[in-house]
Amino acid sequence: MRFGVGLPVAHHPVPEWASSLEAITAVTRAAAAAGFEHVFVTDHPAPPQRWLAAGGHSSLDPFVALTAAVAADPGIRVLTNLSVLGYRHPLVLAKSAATLDRLSGGRLTLGVGVGYLAAEFDALGVSFDERNDRFDHALDVLDAVWRGDGVEITEGDGRTSVVLPDPPPFQQPIPIWIGGNAGRTRQRVAERAQGWMPMPNPAAFAKTTRSPVLDGPDDLAHFIADLHRRADEAGRDDPIDIVFVVPDGGPPGSAGFQADVHRRAIDECAALGVTGNNVTLDTTSLEHTLDVIGRYGADVIGARSS
Repeated sequence: MRFGVGLPVAHHPVPEWASSLEAITAVTRAAAAAGFEHVFVTDHPAPPQRWLAAGGHSSLDPFVALTAAVAADPGIRVLTNLSVLGYRHPLVLAKSAATLDRLSGGRLTLGVGVGYLAAEFDALGVSFDERNDRFDHALDVLDAVWRGDGVEITEGDGRTSVVLPDPPPFQQPIPIWIGGNAGRTRQRVAERAQGWMPMPNPAAFAKTTRSPVLDGPDDLAHFIADLHRRADEAGRDDPIDIVFVVPDGGPPGSAGFQADVHRRAIDECAALGVTGNNVTLDTTSLEHTLDVIGRYGADVIGARSS
């Protein structure tokens, strides 16, 4: 079981104490020292006010923030958790991801998703109804660019040429983890990705997130079995990372967090085939964040490995 932790910038408003180079450096170094494999940042370039007022969050730009993180520690990996492919032109995304991967010496995992906030698509001038087609097209472009084949375009005068952003990424390929609970997501993972990020999704939130309910180990086990079936049918024989957000025990940093309950749930998820746990902290200051990361490393990561 590997662990990741979110940089504490997914709030509304983004707290000043978390959104500085010094804070990202301190949190990243603390995470590495505590045994976390990676740090992650989510992607909300234009969240609507109505969603924010209902409990949504803003964030820093993931590619910029994670560049600061890789500069802070020479070994920690970074994850976009997750980048909505429809929000950016795929050539721009390919360039941003390859740049971060090259600057980090091959430490980027590109977590991606289809997206569910229609108003954010509207704000960016992107068709919400076309988000699945845009997602699949983006995967095609990323694959072609990173393999060095490039993408054929038609210029204004009707001539065609090949576009190949340079330089290529350090990793060949950059690992892609796809987030979401839908069967279509698992099919994409089985055919095209290195990892899957299912998300806890109680029935009360399923309509908002436009994603199937995942509320407990039975649902998770069913989805994992379905993924393995799809991978077998696709002829996959390489392992697929399954990275979850284990909710049991409460959020680390909260007054009621129960490390023992959390550890037992992680062990149960590992028995089902989960290979990683992404942790979101409930902290109120930089000092609090650093303390919670250290205690999580001792009480959860270290306790499981001892």
